[in-house]
Amino acid sequence: MEFGGCRNYKGVVGADDLLRPQLLIGGALVMLLGVFLYVTAFPLVFAWSFPFIVGGGIMALISLFVPESEGPVQPPEGSKFCVFCSTPMPVSAERCTHCNGLQPKE
Repeated sequence: MEFGGCRNYKGVVGADDLLRPQLLIGGALVMLLGVFLYVTAFPLVFAWSFPFIVGGGIMALISLFVPESEGPVQPPEGSKFCVFCSTPMPVSAERCTHCNGLQPKE
């Protein structure tokens, strides 16, 4: 849905490709947690409510300006990523050269 040159992504209006919905939802949830901590007013966690509210607001605000990622990173040709440390390694190797982790059989 278009509105004044902006697209509507699941109810949120933002410029084309300038919205990261995961960060927006995460920020909203962090803000809700902060509001919950503020409302319950437990003595040990009450002080944490304000950083959660401010941090969640910053996350939600930044999400409108950070472009969405382009997808998963692909390993170089003839390589795969180690399942333990994500270092590129040859497809035929049984152990990672970086962390020495034993790779599962595919």
